[in-house]
Amino acid sequence: MSKGILDSTPPISENSTYFPLGFFRPKRKWTFENCAMDAKKFKTKGEWIKYSANAYHAAHRNGWLEKCCTHMPSNIFLQEWDLVSCKDDAKRFAKRSEWAKASKQAYFIARTYGWMNDCCKHMEK
Repeated sequence: MSKGILDSTPPISENSTYFPLGFFRPKRKWTFENCAMDAKKFKTKGEWIKYSANAYHAAHRNGWLEKCCTHMPSNIFLQEWDLVSCKDDAKRFAKRSEWAKASKQAYFIARTYGWMNDCCKHMEK
């Protein structure tokens, strides 16, 4: 009786990972160069981690993340908000719900620091 492909156990080498049904997937060594090339395929860190999590995590684990992501735009949430800028932003809206949907960051900061009453005095209840 001859053995089929599923009946035999293939040899396992150091450079490959055994998967059921006799398939092999070579292990990939994530170097800085590989991570940087992989990161260039994406516009944001979010896209990179979504579509190439292994490379992202390798870069993060090895401290290369910022170097690999230099071509990506900086975080839009880095704008500094104070009470005056939150009030100015809130003045554009008639309802809190409109403000929360349109300007999530300012709304979140106002809630976090307890500025909601000051920022929303002009809004209808």
